[in-house]
Amino acid sequence: MGAINTPRELHGSRLLGYAIGQFGLILTNMFVSVFIFQFYVYTINLDSILTSIGISIQLIFSAFSSIFLGL
Repeated sequence: MGAINTPRELHGSRLLGYAIGQFGLILTNMFVSVFIFQFYVYTINLDSILTSIGISIQLIFSAFSSIFLGL
């Protein structure tokens, strides 16, 4: 109980592995967002400004809700 907790840091190959894994998660989200935008604009013929506003609202809501829900 008397030990001082020091923050853990990633170095070398562990840092590279974490960065590659995080890039994979971000890349899938980007592909889904691009697909949704293309679908709404070209298939449903929704205005691109409205689509951009809707996707932006969803991203902001997701950013705050993930903090509160711990996801």
